Amino acid sequence: MARRRRFKDLVLKKIDLISMTGGHRQDGPSKAKPAEAMPKITNVAKGEKRNYTRFSEPKLQVKLADKVYTTIDWSIGGLLIAGYDGDLDQGGETQANFCLVGGDRNYTATIRVVRFDSRHKTLAVRFTRSTMDALEFFRNLMKQHAQRAV
Repeated sequence: MARRRRFKDLVLKKIDLISMTGGHRQDGPSKAKPAEAMPKITNVAKGEKRNYTRFSEPKLQVKLADKVYTTIDWSIGGLLIAGYDGDLDQGGETQANFCLVGGDRNYTATIRVVRFDSRHKTLAVRFTRSTMDALEFFRNLMKQHAQRAV
């Protein structure tokens, strides 16, 4: 039982590291791999810059500065929030609380604003630091809703 718990903790820590680094892919050669050994990285969709699978369901509620918003989609790396009318600027960081729509358990993460679209009132954010509970929450959601990926 203790071995299983240690393995679970290790996996969650690795997920946390991935989410904090943004899943950065190195485009060029490194000291470990010369250019000829680098695999060609291509995105499925033209111009796609996301590193994580997005899910449109289930919807999440996100609380920012005492106002609650609903997600358009989400991934382990971040959220796309609908109806945003706050004052966060691109690059700005803040704490966010989130839960399933209608859920009673809240999770916390530090987010960084990637983009604000004033015309569509959407806010794209990336997680910069998450609690272990939040990472486990997303991992469980992804397992349950894998067939609903965007």
